[in-house]
Amino acid sequence: MGGFENRFARTPPHFQAPLIVVTASAGQSDVKDQHFWLQCSPHARQVELTGGHEIYQDDVEGVAAEIEKLLPAAGGG
Repeated sequence: MGGFENRFARTPPHFQAPLIVVTASAGQSDVKDQHFWLQCSPHARQVELTGGHEIYQDDVEGVAAEIEKLLPAAGGG
């Protein structure tokens, strides 16, 4: 059975909610690899932060700042 990304690529969901794709500079994939997520929403954007696969631990402040930017657009802040 294929991984989540393979199933997702065949049938990507589409929605109107804001979406941010946080990509780690030294993660298992890069900006180009994760670009496909942007097709989910017309309100999507992508940002690359310095860190590895566990970017939420490598750049806590950067991830938190991106989430804070997303909240007003989602009606939560």
